[in-house]
Amino acid sequence: MRRGGTRLLVVDDDDENRVVLGALLTEMGHHAVEARSGRHALELIRSDERFDVIVSDVVMPGMNGMQFAREAQRLSSARIVFVTGNPQVVEDVIVAGNLALLKPYSYEALEHVIDEAIGEARGA
Repeated sequence: MRRGGTRLLVVDDDDENRVVLGALLTEMGHHAVEARSGRHALELIRSDERFDVIVSDVVMPGMNGMQFAREAQRLSSARIVFVTGNPQVVEDVIVAGNLALLKPYSYEALEHVIDEAIGEARGA
């Protein structure tokens, strides 16, 4: 999968998780932008930032990942990948037609789901 120029938005209220995920995505050759909350992410999307894929935690204070995704999908055509530690949430996310990644995940699993999301975002 060609990765140059792929822009990803990482949304997570946990600083360590967000920074580590952003670093992993950068290591994979993507351009990762980090947002500390759903509201912060929406500000970035509204400021004409273009993202190919959004990677969002599900459990966040204020605006959870599902609430954020509903609003983000009105503003952006980016494919959304949900990251969660709850297996039931993964099932719900997939049934709703979204991509999900269960914590803890391997580098390879992350790479696979991101490549799948990029392919879908580009209509492959």
